[in-house]
Amino acid sequence: MKFKRLFIYRIHFFTIIILQVFLVIILEILNVTGICIFKIITGYPCPFCGLTRSFEALMRGELETSFYYSFITTPLLVMFATILVYFMSSDKIQVFSGKRKIIVLLIVILIQWLTKLLFIDKYYW
Repeated sequence: MKFKRLFIYRIHFFTIIILQVFLVIILEILNVTGICIFKIITGYPCPFCGLTRSFEALMRGELETSFYYSFITTPLLVMFATILVYFMSSDKIQVFSGKRKIIVLLIVILIQWLTKLLFIDKYYW
């Protein structure tokens, strides 16, 4: 029973990843960029604005540009890779649990967002 439930969670996990990849491909084909409801409503970037540009700059080796777009890109990549490896190799269903870990993650995201709003040039929003 536990194996069946774990298998279903893994299917859901990969379904979400596949849907996200297709969404990115469709948006790229349609040349749709810059959709952020938070930024449209408030005029300020959301905590995750710039992650895609930051990741692209990181993949090109432009570390400084990547940092200006979003300095949480590298920690997020490491975290997601760790979760993916753990998720694929573990028999446990809970991958990212614990209030303390979630609170630390939210604090890091909040610090990054406030730093971007206060100190980073609007060009990088």
